[in-house]
Amino acid sequence: MSDERLSRVLVLGTRPDRLNLGTVILNRLVEDGWTGLGYMCLDDDGVYRLPAADWEEYDAMICTLGYTRMVPFKNADEDDIHEVIRACLVLPLMAAKAYVQERQDRGGTMVFIGSYAHDHPLTYGAAYCAAKAGLAMAVRELAWELTDLAFYSHILHPYHVPATPMGSEVVWGLMEGRGMTREQAEEYQRKDLKMPAHLTPEVVAEVVSWLLREPAARWLAGTGLDLYGGTR
Repeated sequence: MSDERLSRVLVLGTRPDRLNLGTVILNRLVEDGWTGLGYMCLDDDGVYRLPAADWEEYDAMICTLGYTRMVPFKNADEDDIHEVIRACLVLPLMAAKAYVQERQDRGGTMVFIGSYAHDHPLTYGAAYCAAKAGLAMAVRELAWELTDLAFYSHILHPYHVPATPMGSEVVWGLMEGRGMTREQAEEYQRKDLKMPAHLTPEVVAEVVSWLLREPAARWLAGTGLDLYGGTR
């Protein structure tokens, strides 16, 4: 590749059994010429944990970790809140901590996957919205602290991406929480859509690829990129 920055990338949140967002991003970056390694970060006991990775070996770290549990807040228990906050906010921050502290003066690029929920309320999604809003602000702070140390921090906020496990979870939540059929839930998802079709994992992966290979993208450090396609 012509860009000397292309080397090794670590992607957190891949799934070997399906093409989730992390897996699609990893595959795209490998096509671009990166040497990539992906971790699912979901252990056999069902708990999300960070891997014992050689963080210092990777010029870029992509964090797609996330989890949602769509429960009406009046019925939510402690686990309903804690597990979402841990997967969507605590673990990404711990990943950033490991990456920055292991890389030290070598710098690197960190890209986090946020959500439309960072600035839009989602029904039955209080903990998820809070976590994604917190992650967006954390990335701004990371950029403020670390850009002059050659760490570039980015976050993407996709609109609905139905072709992912998370997208399926949202449809299921609408069916359960609002008594909708699948067809009604999918139609509800389309009600504010301005583009001809929903956002796809491949489009998100393309934006991640651009952030990593375009030198001018460093000026977007700390800036959330809203992939809303005209949706308010």
